[in-house]
Amino acid sequence: MLRLEDVLPLLGDFASVDAFREAMCAVLRDNGVRHADMRREMEDFTEASERIRYDCKSLQNRYGYLGSEQACDICGTPVQSRAFFLFPCTHVFHSDCMAAEMKLHLSTEQIAAAADCERRQQQLLRQLQDVRAVVASSGGLAKVPTGSSSSGGTDKESELLQAMAEQRQKFDSIVASQCLFCGDIMIASTSQPFVTTDEEKAAALWKI
Repeated sequence: MLRLEDVLPLLGDFASVDAFREAMCAVLRDNGVRHADMRREMEDFTEASERIRYDCKSLQNRYGYLGSEQACDICGTPVQSRAFFLFPCTHVFHSDCMAAEMKLHLSTEQIAAAADCERRQQQLLRQLQDVRAVVASSGGLAKVPTGSSSSGGTDKESELLQAMAEQRQKFDSIVASQCLFCGDIMIASTSQPFVTTDEEKAAALWKI
């Protein structure tokens, strides 16, 4: 479809456009309406992004309450016996229970990344234990080498603790990105058979 704006560049500098005046005004009015609509959409998107940014920032300070006898929703044992995840939906899981269950639904790349985070955490933990042992044996006066320079044990401990926290955050972002019972994983599981291939032999024993 040929538009007026496609024809105008073809007209000479002194060409009369009286015959196109109404059409040109209509085009300008339409352009003005479209620009106003685009401006409103941009403002809406900006406002939405600000709300999302505020909500994400607020989540960092969000907290919940756990009873002394609150149980892990996977294994059923007291959740406060070891590290755990508490989701906004109030579901709570032990960290190791959550990781073991999530690995059944992760991709190969995600599983490898989670395993790498765990391996790095173990390495950093051993280094931290060695540093603390050296400092304790010297009464807190030992110099612990780090790279090409030297620093006190406290500085080295802080460095290792920071690195461990970073690895833990990466691990949590993989295995605890969503609640097992309320996230996309649970929705996707509704299309899976109740009996898996590995369970078919056991299920056959119950046939009447």
